[in-house]
Amino acid sequence: MMRQLSFKKIIQILLVIVLIPPFVMVVISCSRLGTNDSGGGSNGQYDNQFNFQYGCGNNKNMFPDDNSYFHTFFGDSKFTYSAYNEDKNGNPIFYGNRQDVLKCSNDNPMLTSWKNQHLNAQLILLNKEELTMYHDLEVSITNDNNDSNIVSDAVFLTYIKAFPNAASSDRYIYPGVQYMPDALGEKTLAEMQYDVQPIWISIFVGSKAKTGTQNFTVKLTFTFDKQVKKQIERKFSVNIKNYLLETDDSNKPLSERFGFSATSFPSNGMKYIDTGNNLRQKNLDANKTSVADKEGPFDNNLPWYLSATMRPYLLAHLKALKESNTFYLYGPGWNYQLIQWAGKLNKPGWTDQQYEDYIKSSDLNVVFNDPAWEWEFDFNAFDEYLKVAAQLGYTEFMFSAMEPGSFSFFYLKNGAQKGPQREFKAELVNSSNGMPGKNFEAYLNAIHSKFIKALSNHWNVIRNKPEYLTPNGKQISLYESFDELADKTNELTMKNVAQNDPYGVIKSSVFAGWRFRYNPFDEDDIQNIFLNKYDQMILQYREIVEKFNNINIYKLRSNIIRRKSFGNSTMIYTSWNNFPAAYIQSDNSEQVWGPLMAYKLGANGYVRWSFDLYRDDYYAKKEMNGQFESGDDNLVYVGNINGPRYSVRYKNYIDGMEMVHKMMKLMELYPDKKYDLNRALNAIGFPASTTRDNNYKWYPDHFTLDDVVFEQPGLNYHKTIGEQVYELFMYVNSL
Repeated sequence: MMRQLSFKKIIQILLVIVLIPPFVMVVISCSRLGTNDSGGGSNGQYDNQFNFQYGCGNNKNMFPDDNSYFHTFFGDSKFTYSAYNEDKNGNPIFYGNRQDVLKCSNDNPMLTSWKNQHLNAQLILLNKEELTMYHDLEVSITNDNNDSNIVSDAVFLTYIKAFPNAASSDRYIYPGVQYMPDALGEKTLAEMQYDVQPIWISIFVGSKAKTGTQNFTVKLTFTFDKQVKKQIERKFSVNIKNYLLETDDSNKPLSERFGFSATSFPSNGMKYIDTGNNLRQKNLDANKTSVADKEGPFDNNLPWYLSATMRPYLLAHLKALKESNTFYLYGPGWNYQLIQWAGKLNKPGWTDQQYEDYIKSSDLNVVFNDPAWEWEFDFNAFDEYLKVAAQLGYTEFMFSAMEPGSFSFFYLKNGAQKGPQREFKAELVNSSNGMPGKNFEAYLNAIHSKFIKALSNHWNVIRNKPEYLTPNGKQISLYESFDELADKTNELTMKNVAQNDPYGVIKSSVFAGWRFRYNPFDEDDIQNIFLNKYDQMILQYREIVEKFNNINIYKLRSNIIRRKSFGNSTMIYTSWNNFPAAYIQSDNSEQVWGPLMAYKLGANGYVRWSFDLYRDDYYAKKEMNGQFESGDDNLVYVGNINGPRYSVRYKNYIDGMEMVHKMMKLMELYPDKKYDLNRALNAIGFPASTTRDNNYKWYPDHFTLDDVVFEQPGLNYHKTIGEQVYELFMYVNSL
């Protein structure tokens, strides 16, 4: 039931808004490479060029290369420096002005890091001779200071072919086939295939690393023209500040935390891993088994990805997701993977065909309400998956027991202990509008209520056992999750939960998307739906956040803060047809921007809908042919016992999350800086242009903090996503 805001709560909210002003302007000064506009394409002339690479045509201070084989320059991890289109013969062709990219220079840069931070950079290689002349390339990196508390790595980025499956609906990405450097690849290349080849540099600065300047050397060896090995070296430095970055905030209430989350589908993410002994093929074959061929419930049920053989791989896979300070795991297979649903029906004298015909009845409401049914639920696999969640420190677990379409169960006929897996081809939810379907009420009363009661009783018995507590002793919270269903459906379902959850252990989590039916400007909707109806709300960026503009966005922020006053959490998420986004054709800055915008809104984090729902081994095939935009369904690639292979997109989401925690720490350490930090954060806003080009990307050594203007975003905010992100990082790293 809704709780009204007390006078005390209203005063607290007003104090937060007054004492931490997020929407004011700071002017630090500005000059931009011969123009008063923001860098690159902010004036709109590049809007339709997507990820075209313009290079450094205005660079007048080029230094000669120290070798005749490669031109190199260091690039910022927050930008994308290469894209290839496909020509009529199916060959990749550079989408940009390569001659101007050859004019870029950024040698021996100084990066900035805190302790306990992940730091990334790029080294861009451009061959000066024919590609066929280069063989056996190998890259390595060394810390010249030999600090054992710093871990560094360098790999060639692997290009992935992206198909334009969403080009008709997404105007923000190039409408043709492209090849993008997205996957963190290998340390070696047998040959060069692309004449702009990024090297990705990953550094983790440990908590005990030495403060001050640390120097690094990137070494590239290769064979040229099948002759003697050649070698070039490139140096850069890192200024390690005496700040300790702490992103694990799991000791705080969820409403006070900040992280990045993405839904993991382990049955999908694990099945492509090659563990030897043809296990990968067995996993793929297991996933092809027809539902009708399975008889259960299975004794000691354990999905293959939770087996003793696969569990180390699963732990490594989900540990990688936890690196972004993810709060929750999602329970896959809502009624057959982790929890076995068994429906017992005893009709004396019935034939097997009569039993089968009964569940295909045209009136499933009568079938659901038949008192002859007995429902049982087996939680063995659920228990094991929750042990994995607890071991890795996940504090929230989300499951769904209300979705559109059919649901499956084991059909135990005439007293049988085992039976085939069957489906009720029911309409629980109307798929077009998310409202309750024709079988919703009968299912809710006859089956869902029994499931909730069984789950509540079961979890209450085991939730305080050591194996179900996180490493710091936290208890995992359960959430019934709703995926873009109508508010009415969610409300009625959670009412049923409240009536059948005797121990009050099940909370609510809502993905508020296109079917949610919520008006963020209507005060009745705000009071009755938004503020305190759901424990967790995850707002679709396109459907809710973009309804606001840079002038009235404070209204959304104030309502999110009001939700916090009730102890509720709020996150922002994107999926298909979004800008900014996380497709492999997006600019890297778009992923960093997402968590920063969520923080500006007062939210608890940023969510991408899928971590690992790839449809194939994209890395092995070097192509990605998903249902929507390439990269929409994955942030990582198939990995091994050490975890998944990262994309640059996931790396940048981690960077965005870490920057938010930096800002929170600085506000705590320096209360007098809180005002300036909020003014810098306020410069994150909706851009008037989808331009992905800017001068910071190509001419970083031309700018200092004195060249930056943080300004109040307006309706026609001329700063691009990349400029906003770069300037905020520049300011925070100066403190």
